[in-house]
Amino acid sequence: MRHLSAGQILKGIIALLFVTCVCLAIAGDVQVWAFITSSAGDTPRSTIPADTPKIWVIFETKGAKRGDKFRGVLIADHAGHIAPANSKITEGKATLDGDTKAGGLSFSRPINDWPIGDYHVDIYINDRLAFTVKFAVETVRQKSEDERE
Repeated sequence: MRHLSAGQILKGIIALLFVTCVCLAIAGDVQVWAFITSSAGDTPRSTIPADTPKIWVIFETKGAKRGDKFRGVLIADHAGHIAPANSKITEGKATLDGDTKAGGLSFSRPINDWPIGDYHVDIYINDRLAFTVKFAVETVRQKSEDERE
């Protein structure tokens, strides 16, 4: 069995730290912009009606490479009795083919509508938090008689 000197161990640790920092810097070069909407072709929204079938996260990346891992995590900040504050509800994952100007990820509505409350989606690229987008789920507004006709 070969014994390493303290100097050799220190050099190994420094090399490992250098490689780790380079890997983090490479992963950190990806920029992400995103917004929440109620359908894939809709405009950005800060509130979503509780009866929305899917909540969409539309995103754009800059600096993404083929094989980069994308992950969106839906978090309930304050959503009544469904979960404690800041609870993970669900997540979606994808492997990127490179940069996109119109990437999309959706979360399907629970059986009894989305619980009213405040939410956010944390977006990770290669397990690094890259962007957070906040939104609220609101009560479905009842239509007036004029709007029903």
